[in-house]
Amino acid sequence: MKSILLLGSNLENPIQQLELAKIKLKEIFGELKESSIYKTAAWGNTNQSDFYNQAIHLETNMDPELFMKKLIDIEESMGRTRLNKWEPRIIDIDIIAMESAIIKEENLEVPHPHMQNRMFVLVPMLELSPDWIHPVFLKSISTLITECKDELAVTKI
Repeated sequence: MKSILLLGSNLENPIQQLELAKIKLKEIFGELKESSIYKTAAWGNTNQSDFYNQAIHLETNMDPELFMKKLIDIEESMGRTRLNKWEPRIIDIDIIAMESAIIKEENLEVPHPHMQNRMFVLVPMLELSPDWIHPVFLKSISTLITECKDELAVTKI
């Protein structure tokens, strides 16, 4: 299943952390398709360094729970800790979409429930998947961008 991830980092040389995460993803899933890297001010908790984000496409036949576990394993192997919401992080790997799947489980919701509110997700997605249609809202990425209220600048690196 074609899946879209969003990588994010704002600690310990964030661009290097994105590169390391991609190496680890390739070891498990093979070929990746990557957006450009984008820099954005922190969202939610704004009293921290800017984030660097990148959208990734990959193919997986894993069930969603195992897929999520593998991504968390990568985060933890890179030193990710989870203490507070919207805290600085060495790496964040979010599942944004899995084709047109709609998943609502206790620890996993796909498409990501807040993607439509975050330009730092939508802009890299537009670069990789301009034709993707949100399976809940039935809207394209470009329409979601037009409707998004997030005013944080998303700057291509």
